[in-house]
Amino acid sequence: EAMVVAAIVGILSTFMLVSYGRNLQEERLKSVSREITSIFKEVTTLTRQKSTHCELILNHLSAVLAVVNPTECTGISTRIDLKANTDNIEDLKICGRTDMDQTFACDAANNGSNPPGSTSSTFIFSARGTVSQGGILKLFLPKASRTRCLAVLAPIGVIREGHDTGSGCDFNINRTS
Repeated sequence: EAMVVAAIVGILSTFMLVSYGRNLQEERLKSVSREITSIFKEVTTLTRQKSTHCELILNHLSAVLAVVNPTECTGISTRIDLKANTDNIEDLKICGRTDMDQTFACDAANNGSNPPGSTSSTFIFSARGTVSQGGILKLFLPKASRTRCLAVLAPIGVIREGHDTGSGCDFNINRTS
């Protein structure tokens, strides 16, 4: 009986550890997504308050968000390293598009960025708090069960977070994402 109980406990422990690891990776993705969202919202507020525009470039390969025009976009860190700000996220993959097509794949084998082969996404926030160039980002970690989505909608400047369903992004705020 003791061996059966030990075997059952061992099997259940294995499932719990695998689930814990997957949830940990999803929380890390969520953390990066929320950090980007927070920065974009801060830039939107700043551009309205100072009546200036701000241009940001997110490098997909290094996961660094940089301010292109730091003299006009004061008050924001000029360089934010997203990988350094989140523990154990070296495998982070970022894909981005400006055409707002949500159906592209972003995983270890696919980079659906547009234009094809692009390694960065540019976001331009205007002095009125609107966005003259937005886009959609997908964030992928190999051990996470879902890819995260982040959209900056031009021209209104709405910033949305969600997860990839495979056929697009789910930005439903009533669901835990």
